Amino acid sequence: MATKKTKLPTGFWWKRKTIYYRIWHHEKEYGPYCAHTSNIKEAQRHKAERSAEIVRGEKLDTERGVRIDDLFDDYVEHLKRKERDGGAYAAHTKDTPSYKASSRIDKNLRPFFGNLKPEPDSLIPQLLTRYKDMRRKQASVSTVNTEFRLLRAALRRGVKNKKVNPLHVPDFSSVINEKAEKAAARTGLITPEQYDLIMGALADHLKPVFMAVYFSGVRQKEIKFVRRNQVNFETHMIDLLAGETKDGDLRVVPMDDQTEPIMKAWEAKTAQEYPKCEWFFHYNGEQIGSWVTAWNAALRRVGLRVKVLNPDGTPKMKTATSGKRVQVWKNLVRFHDTRRTNITSMDLIGLSEKDNMRVSGHKTVPQNRREAAQADHPAALPMAGLGGRYLHYYFSREFIWNEALGLSSGGTPTSRNRLKEDRLLSMCVPLPPLEEQMRIVERVETLKSRVDEAVVLNERSVGLSEVLFYSEAKRIRKELLSKGPSRPMSEITKVCSGGTPDRSNPAFWQNGTIPWVKTGELCDGEISSTEEKITHEAMNNSSAKLFPPETVLIAMYGQGQTRGRTALLKVAATTNQACAAMLPQPSVFVSKYLQYWLRGLYHEMRIETRAGAQPNWNAGMIGRIPFVTPSLADQRKIVEHLDAVEQNVSRLRKRQDETTAELRALMPSVLNDAFSGNF
Repeated sequence: MATKKTKLPTGFWWKRKTIYYRIWHHEKEYGPYCAHTSNIKEAQRHKAERSAEIVRGEKLDTERGVRIDDLFDDYVEHLKRKERDGGAYAAHTKDTPSYKASSRIDKNLRPFFGNLKPEPDSLIPQLLTRYKDMRRKQASVSTVNTEFRLLRAALRRGVKNKKVNPLHVPDFSSVINEKAEKAAARTGLITPEQYDLIMGALADHLKPVFMAVYFSGVRQKEIKFVRRNQVNFETHMIDLLAGETKDGDLRVVPMDDQTEPIMKAWEAKTAQEYPKCEWFFHYNGEQIGSWVTAWNAALRRVGLRVKVLNPDGTPKMKTATSGKRVQVWKNLVRFHDTRRTNITSMDLIGLSEKDNMRVSGHKTVPQNRREAAQADHPAALPMAGLGGRYLHYYFSREFIWNEALGLSSGGTPTSRNRLKEDRLLSMCVPLPPLEEQMRIVERVETLKSRVDEAVVLNERSVGLSEVLFYSEAKRIRKELLSKGPSRPMSEITKVCSGGTPDRSNPAFWQNGTIPWVKTGELCDGEISSTEEKITHEAMNNSSAKLFPPETVLIAMYGQGQTRGRTALLKVAATTNQACAAMLPQPSVFVSKYLQYWLRGLYHEMRIETRAGAQPNWNAGMIGRIPFVTPSLADQRKIVEHLDAVEQNVSRLRKRQDETTAELRALMPSVLNDAFSGNF
């Protein structure tokens, strides 16, 4: 079952199980940015790094006179340096990323963007759109997206080399059409019938290659580097060595019962005819090269390579590189379809995504899911009659969990309760035809994606509703500062910090009666009681101080979202050293007005502490905060106004939380309908 998404702090939201965020800095909004993680701590770290980058970017003295032409050269050279460390796998010149990138850059990107400088006045959105419109008349959406990604990569490389200001890298989201690319992506599979036809028509040296890729999912380039000692018939595994795979990592792929006999026969033939050959897959004892011609010939013999005709029925012609006019042919299946077929088969028979990626070599879940196409001929794939995702959703229902719980034994329902294998296998599962199973799964996942999207939008609106209060507090503070006069906080009230008594001394903590506040208890509200209390002896023998009621506290440092949070004491209390305390001055300011003033600084404080050389705030920095003190009557009016804003935000947040709960409750009913014949 999918894990329940946790509630995120202000400024973060969920989108397709990934955390996104925005940054506010100097009255300007940056983003949205993708944190590329579902872990909130990693997302916060990502946001801190991006915030620091924004602050540094404003002061960055980048190299002058740099043109995008130079950035393209730097990026291609960077790719070549990586390939020089890539071993034999990168030996084929026309297969390398640097060759492909250089070809696209020189042919299309360099003539259009090369003479421009990487500055906002040059790389305007309209220019990117104009390039997109021009190229879409000549190339597919995938090709245009790839070219924009190369331009973006060159600019980002320039940022790393301090040649480009990070704030001058444009947003490519409006011109890189991910959805259209995904819709246009090839999803072809090779059926068992097509496999048999092709195997019968292939040249002898290609038969073991085609069979190994079809049943193991190894990439066609990786298969060329398999040596005889890497095929282990005892463990039924093929070892792919580090430096000889696409990502450079060592990988192990299994051989199944259909693969192994043919592989053994090929090895026996090699040992007899070419005993000195080190390569398992070879052509006359030499490492196998390109098989495009032999592959096309085999497809043509079995009717899977056909002539392309014009609308009038005449053969379509094209000009070859030699200048001759030649016939245009189309392959109904491609060699890469073998790999996609294997990955899709592993997905459909229920192999876990982690194991699927371990075999396929994919590094990211989206990449693996794109390959697991489930298209064209799903029912004809070599798999069992029970789909893995169908079974997953069937067992995700509460009714089935209760049934499994009833068959379990040992301990209590919440502790050491086991469902033994024989009892699990005794459970009855409705088994419609595989096509029907896939229809149910597709319908469930469609509805699930809509529910997830609605939840993400609602959670995002929760974050935006919380921003409403900070924006209003910030607006009032800015308006007051513009009217002035302002004075540093330290000139208006005393700013000091507390301390932590020795934890190892029981006399400081046992039977304590004096409230002691930790930064974790500062939640922008009021404090009338605390989790811990200290004794008078502790206060007299440490730096802890007793602050009177109406003292305003602010967290100078702390974990997660703590730093910058405030509280208003309603009882006399002490604090730890991470809290800065501003003592009340009833004749000068209303304490709640001061608290709201500091709350309006929350985002600014967090960005500055993360981006600057000083990782935390201190009492001196708090004391330098400019503070405006209008008449007490005006302060009370401001407090009443912000109280009303906060109450409205709280009511809105409550309704949004209720909506999220209602949306999450939809999936159980969807699953029940799916397996009760109501789909």
